[in-house]
Amino acid sequence: MQRTWQIGLTVLAVGVISGLMWSARAMGKTDAPHHTLTGEVLDMSCYLTAGAHGRGHAACAAMCLKAGEPAGLLVGDKAYLLVGSHEHPQAYEQVRGMAADKVTVTGKLVDRGGVPGFVVEKVARAQ
Repeated sequence: MQRTWQIGLTVLAVGVISGLMWSARAMGKTDAPHHTLTGEVLDMSCYLTAGAHGRGHAACAAMCLKAGEPAGLLVGDKAYLLVGSHEHPQAYEQVRGMAADKVTVTGKLVDRGGVPGFVVEKVARAQ
């Protein structure tokens, strides 16, 4: 039963990511301001279903991100769904390899249907 629920959540997340990526592409053609956020890289599946994050969850998060689960960024008590930029796709792929690390991302804030997202254009490990 729990596996079915996780599959449903994953399907929902993929739909949300697709919508945000479409939105991000549209926003890329505007003069939307760039923002910088610093926080912990999450795998959204474990974070949403169990609240899992932190160094103790790093190995699981890395495995989930490698398997294709959506990435997120925890900034304080707010989580953002991270999405790729068509102009800078390598930045999103790079952040996916930084599970549970503290990073600084630069890009554009997006929000669709109440889901806060962030279009990653640049990423670096936080100091």
